Amino acid sequence: MSGSATGCSRKRITSGRYASQQCDKLCWHRHLARRKFGRLSALVSQRTHEIGIRLALGAGPLQVMRLFIGQGLKLALIGIAVGVLGALGATRSLATMLYQVTPNDPLTFIGVAILFAAVTAAACYIPARREMRVDPMVALRYE
Repeated sequence: MSGSATGCSRKRITSGRYASQQCDKLCWHRHLARRKFGRLSALVSQRTHEIGIRLALGAGPLQVMRLFIGQGLKLALIGIAVGVLGALGATRSLATMLYQVTPNDPLTFIGVAILFAAVTAAACYIPARREMRVDPMVALRYE
């Protein structure tokens, strides 16, 4: 994985091997966020027909939006719970590799969980908003 392909520039960080590793981690997290966004966006787009039916039957745009964001956040909360439990279990064995962070640093755990939930909310909101602009009759014919 090269720096230019992932959008990370190692030229800005020049303090040695640790900085390079941090840049690689940042690029990896950015890549995972893009993949998550793309996957959730595709899942919402596949439900265009359902959105059309809901709108045609009288559901308001806010109700449909709330449905998609709620379903996405429910999956995110399950992922956060599993991830935090797995990370808590793994920190004991990885404690020697951590730099300037305690193994059970609550700020890190909370920050990652909030970031994960924010990416999920955006990944559900943006495509759902795009699909809401489609005329319900066009969405009903969509397949």
